[in-house]
Amino acid sequence: GSGIKSALGLARLTLADVPEVVSLAHTFDNPVAIARYSDPLREIGVVRVSEVTADSVRLAIQRPDYLDPAYHPVEVTLLVAEAGAYMIGENTFVQAGTIDTSRATVTYDTPFDAPPAVFAQVQTENDPGFVITRYRQSDADAFEVSLQQEEAQQAFGSHPVETVGWLAVSTGTDALGDGLGDLGAVEAARLGAVVDEEEYAVTFASDLGATPEVLVSLASRTGPDPAFAHLIDVSPSGFDVFVQEEQSRDAELSHFPEDIHYLAIENE
Repeated sequence: GSGIKSALGLARLTLADVPEVVSLAHTFDNPVAIARYSDPLREIGVVRVSEVTADSVRLAIQRPDYLDPAYHPVEVTLLVAEAGAYMIGENTFVQAGTIDTSRATVTYDTPFDAPPAVFAQVQTENDPGFVITRYRQSDADAFEVSLQQEEAQQAFGSHPVETVGWLAVSTGTDALGDGLGDLGAVEAARLGAVVDEEEYAVTFASDLGATPEVLVSLASRTGPDPAFAHLIDVSPSGFDVFVQEEQSRDAELSHFPEDIHYLAIENE
């Protein structure tokens, strides 16, 4: 129905280190923005969202503070979800929201039948320093989210409070039908603690068309060093991902195997 159609928005854009404001296709009441990019060059960086309004998102590629901030243009997938709890398609249950925190436990208003795929994104720029989100103890009822700075900055205290947007999606495959415009099939999964600093190949379980949009998250905290899920190549059949550390304090990039979650959506 019309409520479902207005609950999600999906866009692909080319983005570098200069902030851009993306206008949304329709107005949201309480939007949550999640953005990821793929980079076969494997440069270290993340998408930093600095402002979310009812009809726009301001974002840029952010590199850790020890690196030159310049970043080459990359293809970014931006998903905007309405805060709340709702179904998309026949079987896919979504919950989304925001919380002002540097570390907190998010408890779902409605427990999932099984642990969902979880994604989080800083939505503000109260402190311009490099920051990522880390999660742990993710189950069907709740997850813990915290902000993590580059390793060299951790001796100076934690990153200040930011607004964190989060999205949880029930796992499995589904067809979204006519209610979401150009969006077709959807697939969400938790890979388990199998991904480390080596590239890991994921094959989709369903047909997601020629140009699927993929969001990934590093959804555990087995290794304490600052790290994030780095998406490399996305194809119609799957994608490659690895755990990316940064090198602000030391040169090593090895990391314990972590649980990676992903959400892939057919964008016809």
